Amino acid sequence: WAAAGEVPTQSPDGFEVATFAGGCFWGTELHFQRIPGVVATCVGYTQGGVPAPTYEQVCSGTTGHTEALQLLFDPSECSYESLC
Repeated sequence: WAAAGEVPTQSPDGFEVATFAGGCFWGTELHFQRIPGVVATCVGYTQGGVPAPTYEQVCSGTTGHTEALQLLFDPSECSYESLC
């Protein structure tokens, strides 16, 4: 989706999509992976002024990007509000 410039709200298989940004995405991803109802996660970067930055570039603080996480969740098992 990101490569296509899309921000979906639902996956083709019916799961809902949520995107969160803040701090290091590795710790954030692990937190969400442990929540029942979260079925998939992926990490990347939001905003910023450098096309396709490397991890090292983003960590340097010079690109303007924020580390982010996008996940798929089953709304019958957990709500968006419970993820926030």
